[in-house]
Amino acid sequence: MRCKLLLILPALALCSILFGVSLQLLEPAATISGGEIAEYGNVGPGQTFTVQINPIVRSGNKSFLGQWDRAYAINLPEGWIARESKIYGNPLIVEITSDKMAPEGDYYFDIFVEDEKGQENIGGQVVFNVHAKVLHDIFEMQIEPNEIRATAYERAKFSITLINKGSAKDVFTVTSTGAKGWEFKREVYLMPGASKTFSYELEGQDEATYNMRLSAQSKSSPLVHDEGELNLQVRSNLESDFKSTSYGVLLFPIQLLPMYSIAGLIALLLQ
Repeated sequence: MRCKLLLILPALALCSILFGVSLQLLEPAATISGGEIAEYGNVGPGQTFTVQINPIVRSGNKSFLGQWDRAYAINLPEGWIARESKIYGNPLIVEITSDKMAPEGDYYFDIFVEDEKGQENIGGQVVFNVHAKVLHDIFEMQIEPNEIRATAYERAKFSITLINKGSAKDVFTVTSTGAKGWEFKREVYLMPGASKTFSYELEGQDEATYNMRLSAQSKSSPLVHDEGELNLQVRSNLESDFKSTSYGVLLFPIQLLPMYSIAGLIALLLQ
């Protein structure tokens, strides 16, 4: 009986360490024990996010108990991939990439954290679960204003804001189509929950309406995108008409050539 008791006591002590030790997660920020669920937040299909773990284990009075050696993900949803942490990394960083065509919904996977050879006496390994919610509406593009009225040769400035509403970083490609000669392409990197604003300028030389369509596409998945329209209404005035003549726009009859020459000179003085 005494021998059995001697065998049981170390096992009970080991269980006490295994389930009593808490892990400090840096991303998502949380303190968690084995068997519990860490809430990651919202991610988009195809996006890569990380689970980061502080490898140092301390007691309640902050005394050093040991250090975890590596972490890795298992039981991933279909189409998801993961990269395990570097051994002895600080922090331990596990990268997870969701399926780029993942339907919206709730997804779960497990993270194993190990003391490689069990030499630290902190329990050998701890396993916890991670919950991530996949949303397609994880990104937004805002255009302010959508419409501007200006005179010929007057620069119209539109403000384009990209908003990452999720918990994963991403790169978005912004392109425009419509008015010939004013197309552009720009790549924007967004951290989780971040936004960036940049200006888009148009200038019309003729009295007309210039319609542009802007599209922002995630590099992670075709399911994450947004688009919008803007238009510039150009109206002429006396000054813009003078400027047109300085660029060689002439009207017949030829007898009016001296008048256009004077108008062109006035336009140059107005610049």
